Amino acid sequence: LFFVNSLGMSYNTGLFVYLVLLVASIAWGLFETLTEKKDNSRARLAFFISVGLAGIFFIGGKVWLWLLLIAAGTWFAFRFKKLNIQFINLVMSSLMVILVGFSAYALIPIRSGANTPLDLNSPEDVFSLGKYLNREQYGQTPLIHGSTYASQIARNADGSAIMDGETTAYDRILKTSPEQKDRYVKTTSSRYKYTNTMLLPRMHSNSNNPSFRNHIAGYERWGGVTDQSLKPSFLQNMRFMLSYQINYMYWRYFMWNFAGRQNDIQGDGGIIAGNWITGIPFFDEHVLGLGPQDNIAPDIVNNKGRNKYYMLPLLLGIIGILYQLRLKEKGYKSFAIVFLLFFMTGLAIILYLNQTPFEPRERDYAYSGSFYAFSIWVGMGVAGISLFLRKYIKNTAAATTLATAASLFVPIQMASQNWDDHDRS
Repeated sequence: LFFVNSLGMSYNTGLFVYLVLLVASIAWGLFETLTEKKDNSRARLAFFISVGLAGIFFIGGKVWLWLLLIAAGTWFAFRFKKLNIQFINLVMSSLMVILVGFSAYALIPIRSGANTPLDLNSPEDVFSLGKYLNREQYGQTPLIHGSTYASQIARNADGSAIMDGETTAYDRILKTSPEQKDRYVKTTSSRYKYTNTMLLPRMHSNSNNPSFRNHIAGYERWGGVTDQSLKPSFLQNMRFMLSYQINYMYWRYFMWNFAGRQNDIQGDGGIIAGNWITGIPFFDEHVLGLGPQDNIAPDIVNNKGRNKYYMLPLLLGIIGILYQLRLKEKGYKSFAIVFLLFFMTGLAIILYLNQTPFEPRERDYAYSGSFYAFSIWVGMGVAGISLFLRKYIKNTAAATTLATAASLFVPIQMASQNWDDHDRS
């Protein structure tokens, strides 16, 4: 904004200056940590500048929070005596790797700058890119506290809407001639207060949304809502989160990968499409409530997406978790790392997305990172079986070989089930 509006330069000039400064500060910091010096003051300064340029001090939109983070960062960088070269090097290296990963987002404005035929929202600068990444075209999704499907704009006694502040945005000026300088124009939009707000609102929608009636039907099915005009209770809210968002939109996908899959028909909450199964008749009939599994319609039985794993990958993963926890302190630390990867790429996404009912397509791909993390435990399950066998087989090599051979049945079974619906020949 400063480089374009104040200095009169072209769009994205400030962005490139910022990137040069950021890369230079990180490179300087790494250089200072790789040279042996008793005085680490320059490394501390580079550390402070790099963290600041990375935006860590400017999380959120509150100035008081920025000042608090800057003050805490200043004390930590320049006053904390235990801050050594090794820790600074670790932080700078991690920051560099994180930013290299985020650099993949550069593809979005680069592609948009080429003015391709399909260029939704035209994210060609940092402001439009921010709108694109924040999914502002889909409207606000409440997370910690906010509106429900029963919420309305709060109004004063005279009927006027109660304001809740303004949102500021910057858009490119619409040029009237090629010689006109680049410039951003400031726009503001009003925010309103709503009635019927609640803590951790999971059951949300807007009556202007074309899918509003579908959302209400979903809240009736999964949340137990009976009166649509009333604010949902917190219990109904939690019931919807557990039954739909966690069970149907995460656990079902998780079990597709580690227990078995009913078919590749998009699920609608019924018992004949898109559920997870195990291949164990008693379990599928009575525990999952899918009914008799003997005389199923041919289009269901012959569906190539019908894959039975008999929960073997799941059991192997559970054994892997128990094995990891059995390693005491070292195991607890490694478990915490894998669990964080498992949680942050799975259930944390569920909590953040706050999905409404009846998605237009299956969303299992969104949690693949979580499934990869559980696969680490599946691999550790082989070591767990080997450890168990060593109690009875004193020869370590023999126990390991036997555990590996026994565990091979799991991927072989999965391959035999998956081949027909994943064959690319």
